[in-house]
Amino acid sequence: MSLSNKRILVTRQKEQAAEFVSEIEGQGGRAIVVPMINIVDPDSWAECDQALVRIEEYHGLLFTSANGAEKFFSRCETMGVALSRLSGLDVYTVGTRTKKEVEERGVRVRFLPEQYSSASLAEYFKGMDLGGRRFLHPTGNLGKRDLDESLRQLGIIIDVIQVYRNEAPNVADANSILDLLKGKGLEVVTFASPSAAENFSKIVPADVWVDHFYYTKIAVIGPTTREAVVSLGYPADIVARESTVRGLVDAISAYYENAKS
Repeated sequence: MSLSNKRILVTRQKEQAAEFVSEIEGQGGRAIVVPMINIVDPDSWAECDQALVRIEEYHGLLFTSANGAEKFFSRCETMGVALSRLSGLDVYTVGTRTKKEVEERGVRVRFLPEQYSSASLAEYFKGMDLGGRRFLHPTGNLGKRDLDESLRQLGIIIDVIQVYRNEAPNVADANSILDLLKGKGLEVVTFASPSAAENFSKIVPADVWVDHFYYTKIAVIGPTTREAVVSLGYPADIVARESTVRGLVDAISAYYENAKS
């Protein structure tokens, strides 16, 4: 197996890492889970609750992360908002995991872009007459706003509500990362979201990485995360062709297969 004895860092939350670990181990690798993100409730639910009260006023609902979908639907349940009230809204998602999170609630997804990025979703709306339509976008405190701005330029009214906060990892996890790197205990560091890379940069700044840990490869799940990694000053050595966990692990495997030849 091409990942035999390869130690691969998984930076997702432990609750979301099981599939990742399974894929790595299935190809002979060793997964080491040290979360670089910690998803918690927003400081206030006021904006979300106000939107839920008037949910029928919206024409569309945007989910650009599985965390955003999970937290939104959880709040609906807490507030006693029946999901049948969403039946008049067109729901759009980015990423298969996000789509799955939505559909598991029995909510139909109207469109999922083939390229799992907000830019691809924005491209889908171009040429449509959506001026004056109102969309709701539940997201986190670190979510990018490119999609919102693109849709506003099309005349769509976007209400962005925070349904979770992405906190930096705790001190123990930060020290664990440093110990692994200093001991040359990793072949690959993976990032499945821009926020994971951003939090990682607070522990190991890019200049320190380039000077001391260049032998460890960085693998990213797709173009959005690649852009974030490169903008932070890191190399994106491995980029998944398909923006899924399996696609990322396959890309890492292919990298090492090619290195043999």
